[in-house]
Amino acid sequence: MDKLIISFKHILYYYRLIRTLRLYQYNFLIKKEKFTSKSGGICLMARKSEKSEFEEYEELLDKAYEQLPDTIFEAKRFKVPKGYSVIQGNRTIIKNFGDVSSTLNRDPQHVLKYLLRELGTSGNVEGNRAILQGKFTHYVINDRIKEYVDNFVMCHECNRPDTIIIREDRIDMLKCSACGARAPLKSL
Repeated sequence: MDKLIISFKHILYYYRLIRTLRLYQYNFLIKKEKFTSKSGGICLMARKSEKSEFEEYEELLDKAYEQLPDTIFEAKRFKVPKGYSVIQGNRTIIKNFGDVSSTLNRDPQHVLKYLLRELGTSGNVEGNRAILQGKFTHYVINDRIKEYVDNFVMCHECNRPDTIIIREDRIDMLKCSACGARAPLKSL
């Protein structure tokens, strides 16, 4: 009996595999297996059948769907944090900047560097807040935070926020903890 372990990320390939193996008269035993990674997977065991009796393809898909965790079907489990800003004189203060950067799982200096570059101003971090030179509405700041999330936080393959920024040679790479994908990033 051949055993094939398939991660949840590759479930569409799994459906194609069942369809292909079914053509060659294989019977299937599908069971859920724990992996060492957080994502888990499905174990597909195939056996060459001498019988001509098969389970219907739809039944196999139903079994596979029943074994999938609920997080696979969640369209959004991550909300982009909003920055609460106050304009004082010629300065804009983002009150919850530390909370925003910790929610994004990024270094506050990296997030600030992106905001300063996009807004074309100077500023610094003091405790849990960021102080920017100039008057910026919270709409502009939140738009820039959303752009930062799209470019530097969300995985380009699986659209999950479970990423880290690593440096390989002299290139910053976005590595996804969920699917393992890597993508180069623009330097700031």
